[in-house]
Amino acid sequence: MVRLSASHPTVTTHNGTVVRHGTRRRAVAFDPSCPLSETVLRVTASGSEWFTRPAKQPDGRWLITGLYRRPAAAREPGHQEERLGDWLEEHELTRGRTVLLDVVVDDLTYGLRAPGGEAVYEAPKTETAGLMDIARQLEDQTDE
Repeated sequence: MVRLSASHPTVTTHNGTVVRHGTRRRAVAFDPSCPLSETVLRVTASGSEWFTRPAKQPDGRWLITGLYRRPAAAREPGHQEERLGDWLEEHELTRGRTVLLDVVVDDLTYGLRAPGGEAVYEAPKTETAGLMDIARQLEDQTDE
């Protein structure tokens, strides 16, 4: 694994908004251009690894409604323990507030963080080899 900070040049960040989902639950909505998919994705939030399955809404927005311990729970949430609400509460992120989504490795590794927060993510070496080459090139350019 390779560790990348949220400020690393290969990590892209997208703004989301806390919204109401159903009668009591909160979710995070992202713009249609956000690079998400309706597959199970790995998400790091507050240093813990979770899994989610974003849903495309009729208006084109992406909605993340839960964070789960196992990929199977994200696929079939049912009565599984969901931690997104706790994470939002821990960071005092109420309806209308911004949530940051860091794309570490597209379609594989993502991170959620509160505005102003920093995070370091672990990305698989095989997926980040190209990213590390880019980072080295950027470092070499700044050294010249």
